[in-house]
Amino acid sequence: AYAFFHDRRLARAPDFDVVHFHDGHGVAYYSALAKHQGFAGSGLLHTRLMLQIEAPHLWLLTKGGGGGLHSVDDLEVNWMEQESARYM
Repeated sequence: AYAFFHDRRLARAPDFDVVHFHDGHGVAYYSALAKHQGFAGSGLLHTRLMLQIEAPHLWLLTKGGGGGLHSVDDLEVNWMEQESARYM
């Protein structure tokens, strides 16, 4: 997602008013981080970011029938989801 916004900025496309993300797999993380850090090259400084939170990755794996943790990547995805929510 971040690369998309960066490319739009390079093309001098107008900023979006609102961008809506699903919470799954931390897809909002890098965009939310760029906005949080005030990175002007992201094209997100004047855009409102929204995060639809449903079920954290870790919960799906441990309680939602996912069969438990499979690798350290599962913990990384869980962390990215949490940080995305914190930066919104």
